[in-house]
Amino acid sequence: MNTYQFKTNIKCSGCVANVTPHLDGNKEIREWKVDIASPDKVLTVQTDSLDKEQVKKIVEKAGYQASDL
Repeated sequence: MNTYQFKTNIKCSGCVANVTPHLDGNKEIREWKVDIASPDKVLTVQTDSLDKEQVKKIVEKAGYQASDL
């Protein structure tokens, strides 16, 4: 399993709610969380088969940005 971390612009619980269907809807993502208390709003994703770029595209499709930490 791979664990990736990204700096995001997911700033609040409303933003988390907006991105949830996109991340939960991908069967390749086992677990994810966003630390909205962190200055970098760190998104942590655990997946067996997706690479970083694929995860970034999922976040971008939800209307947010994700960049490598």
